[in-house]
Amino acid sequence: MKTIVDIVNQVSENQIDKFSKDKKYNELREYYIEMKSKGLISQKTYTIPPLDTVGKRLYHSKYCDEESHDFLLLRKTLLLIYLIIRIIFY
Repeated sequence: MKTIVDIVNQVSENQIDKFSKDKKYNELREYYIEMKSKGLISQKTYTIPPLDTVGKRLYHSKYCDEESHDFLLLRKTLLLIYLIIRIIFY
């Protein structure tokens, strides 16, 4: 059985083969490689966590205790089970 990673790798390889025949793609790829070799392209690094994570952490630290957190987790779990059953049987 193939994993999701295997499937994604296979699809991306197929797309690269498809794009490698495209003249415009090859020109852009060569331009990108040239700019990267000159040091003009660098990967961005971020020093703060994503906003959603910060907001969730702040909300839970201020407004949720363990009991309400457990209740919310139970509620989400039951909703998920309901949706799965509805998808399967309808």
